[in-house]
Amino acid sequence: MYALKNAFDAHDRNDSKSLDICEMRLLLESFDIEFEDDEEFRELFADMVGGCDGQATFDELVTWFTIFEAHTKFMKFDDDNSDSLEIDELHQLFQEMGINISAEDLEKAMQTGDSNANGSLSFDEFLPLYSVLYKAERDQKKHHAQILGHVNLATDLEKNPSVSF
Repeated sequence: MYALKNAFDAHDRNDSKSLDICEMRLLLESFDIEFEDDEEFRELFADMVGGCDGQATFDELVTWFTIFEAHTKFMKFDDDNSDSLEIDELHQLFQEMGINISAEDLEKAMQTGDSNANGSLSFDEFLPLYSVLYKAERDQKKHHAQILGHVNLATDLEKNPSVSF
């Protein structure tokens, strides 16, 4: 998220706290995101901004990026190109995210998301589940960073015991 915020700020040439279509294209290209043609990018940008002002805020970019990442993961694990994830594909996705899940909980996750009860998750059914997984993964990384911060503090205290609080 920090890299995205830094890139957003760097591409906001006029400090407007929003990016116009040219600034956004440069930002996305800096992350090696490519588009088939200008029309595809214009449609993406129109979907991203939602309003009439032609400017994308950081929050709009984060929302778009979360959906983009979810779609990228979805397509990566859709091994049979069925435009849906079956339970074994969902399990592989969980494993890549470092989530150890029991068969019972995996089945519950599948049933909860599978709104049409066809035994698989379409992207629209997968997106709410991914949002929860993404938040859990992000929270876990924050927790690990906090632990490492405490470890670094403990190391610093060992090196310099005269430091006080």
